[in-house]
Amino acid sequence: MAAIAASRAEQVFRAGDGFAVLTRISVEKAQRREAMGIYRREYDNATGELLGFRLVQADLRKVDQDVKSIASRPSIALREMEINLARSGTRGMSEERRLERIGRGKAPEDVVERVQAKVRVYAVIGAARGDILRVWPK
Repeated sequence: MAAIAASRAEQVFRAGDGFAVLTRISVEKAQRREAMGIYRREYDNATGELLGFRLVQADLRKVDQDVKSIASRPSIALREMEINLARSGTRGMSEERRLERIGRGKAPEDVVERVQAKVRVYAVIGAARGDILRVWPK
């Protein structure tokens, strides 16, 4: 394994093939993300020289299959309506940052983003045959 100079900034390449650079990152941060399984090292096939780090594809990690869904009641509670008014810290977060959250043992989204998704879905479900909700309270 090639040694890396600690003061160097490393390139981070997109997941998959090619060498499109997403960003440059400190060696320490890249090594932490490598330990979490978010990055992998990318070497030159001819020289063996370290080129940088590559973002690990989400489909290779099977993130969606591994992440357990958090149980929730089908109706929207008063507390969830209050949460719906809050600002989500994870909304619009990149896939890389979500993988980093999973690596730290957190859910890929915060409770605010989950509740807001639930509220968006709740608005479009109906009582027609085949819909999620078929029986409305009287």
